Amino acid sequence: SEELAPIETHGLKDYLCLPGWISQEDMPAVLQLADLFVLPSWYESCSVALLEAMASGCAVVTAGTSSSKEFHA
Repeated sequence: SEELAPIETHGLKDYLCLPGWISQEDMPAVLQLADLFVLPSWYESCSVALLEAMASGCAVVTAGTSSSKEFHA
């Protein structure tokens, strides 16, 4: 898809895992195994996924233009 094209363009394919749909009961385990959670949304005001990643101890990278910047430690 068009939004994933930069992954190929910048040679990041071997460094990323795009798992698709993950069930809610599996999400904590997946986040605990992840090295990094990236949420580059410029519009989302408060992402539950962002909070779940932080609660799981996963490092988070997010855009600083929404309320997500209020969650940094």
